[in-house]
Amino acid sequence: MPVTKRHRYDSIAVLIAVLGLVVAITAEATADDPQQVLTFCSGFRHSCAVVGDRVKCWGIAHYAMVGESDTAVHVDPPAFVPGLQNVTSLACGRVHTCAIVNGGEVFCWGHNDNGELGDGTIEHKAVPTRVPGLVGRAVSVRMGEVFACAVVETPPMNVHRVFCWGDNRLIQFKSRPRFTQPVLINGQRDVVEISQLELGQHHGCILVEKPGPRHVRCWGDNQVGQLGNARRFNSASMTRVVKSAAYKFTRISSMCGFLPAKGIMCWGPQRNFSDPDSQLDTIINRRPVAWPGFQKFKYLDKARMCAIIVETEGNKHQKPPRSSSAPVVNNKRKVVCYGPNYEGQLGDGSTNTRFPDYPGEVLGLPADMEPVEVSEGLEFRCVLMRNATASDVYCWGSNSGGKLGINRGSLFESLPARVLL
Repeated sequence: MPVTKRHRYDSIAVLIAVLGLVVAITAEATADDPQQVLTFCSGFRHSCAVVGDRVKCWGIAHYAMVGESDTAVHVDPPAFVPGLQNVTSLACGRVHTCAIVNGGEVFCWGHNDNGELGDGTIEHKAVPTRVPGLVGRAVSVRMGEVFACAVVETPPMNVHRVFCWGDNRLIQFKSRPRFTQPVLINGQRDVVEISQLELGQHHGCILVEKPGPRHVRCWGDNQVGQLGNARRFNSASMTRVVKSAAYKFTRISSMCGFLPAKGIMCWGPQRNFSDPDSQLDTIINRRPVAWPGFQKFKYLDKARMCAIIVETEGNKHQKPPRSSSAPVVNNKRKVVCYGPNYEGQLGDGSTNTRFPDYPGEVLGLPADMEPVEVSEGLEFRCVLMRNATASDVYCWGSNSGGKLGINRGSLFESLPARVLL
């Protein structure tokens, strides 16, 4: 199947899938400690973090997506979002944001032309607004480009169900162009427990724990194989990813599954990642395949073109020196990135492109902290660093509109800089 410009975002979306999973590792942080960053997320041009039990956002403020009025141009340094406390989870969309508060209610703010705030209107909101109609307690929330979904623990048996709201033109979970309030997705009647929900641009996937064995189900747009079901048609109902139970995926992104030891299998468009604008040599995989160049690491967290890895014997993210053929041996967590670097988005102090087979380590992160979450926006990246007593967010890449939250006038930063939380 030829890939046209129409599919550019879908091709980029598999980049999100290949290096696109945000895992909240928050065991050492609690909402009772106001100095701790519990979790964070990045949209296209903004980011938000849970600091203590409140949310701070920064970056471009169009459509009030960082909790400021429609007239604000950008927010830098980060500012608290008004009217929101006791936050336990967070997700950023293209130009909107949602949060779960203690007790399981979901609140959203920002752009709302497609009903992606789920409040029954199509008006932009600077103040977080409760999403009605979720039958039960939300346990996770994720964002697509202009839609959102939540996993809800529903009474009386506390089984998990996925509800979604927002743009529906390609997702097609009902026969309407958009839903301004949550609707239940088809194809999950037998589901008891969902361990993970991930969204692509116009599709979603879940990792089902019960009924076993563990497997992946996806729904929505399937023009370039995003559902991994060996079919060519969009699906309004959840459908199983081919052989996902046999592969025993431990975690997923919107178009990839992590193998138990190391390595990844992905489905969807496989393309020339060294040039995001290229449409050459794009292959559409409608079922999971081993992804070239990504089989040598154990992954803890992933974004589009960056990942947190544990490097063990035989895991080499860089070529060894010519004077030595010994593999790099290091059990410490590292952040590695690849791809274009014209705005310093690889965080290695240069503007040199790196290819997927040899991603480079992000330099300048504090040695006394470990990375636990990585996220990515448009030409910028961020990572949450943590140790036993403190946590901070560091960002690098494009700083237009204050996207790095560092209160500097620089156009970009090629090394990580601490966000002023």
